[in-house]
Amino acid sequence: MAGKLLIAAGSLLLVHAGYYTLQCKSMPLSICAAVDVREPHLSSLPSDEEYVKLAEVPDASLPPLAVRATHATQSPAKVELTISFLFFLVGVLLTAGDFAPIRSTQFFNTKSFDWIASNPEFAVFNHRGKYLPKKKDT
Repeated sequence: MAGKLLIAAGSLLLVHAGYYTLQCKSMPLSICAAVDVREPHLSSLPSDEEYVKLAEVPDASLPPLAVRATHATQSPAKVELTISFLFFLVGVLLTAGDFAPIRSTQFFNTKSFDWIASNPEFAVFNHRGKYLPKKKDT
């Protein structure tokens, strides 16, 4: 029961991390950075398009602080994915149960070696030997 609950919690965390990542990808950088409560000073950053307009340079790149903000906003999703994986792992290990022992020796002790070594499914009766030249007795 605990294993199935952990699997359910792991799948919910996985869905939430995916939703959070998609939500942050569709939002401007300033809104997504404001979601991160650890670095509230990043909420005043402009979005990518706003920064290019403000810089008045067609190929302007974001400053290093903004690049760090994009990595900071993705880190909660990474932590959530790691926790989700651990929940899945522990849940599956608890749900799987014990391994069944392999008792092949009891089965094969009563059989002969000829029965064990015979492979009738590999016997070929329709082969190309009939097309070989026949030997003539001289």
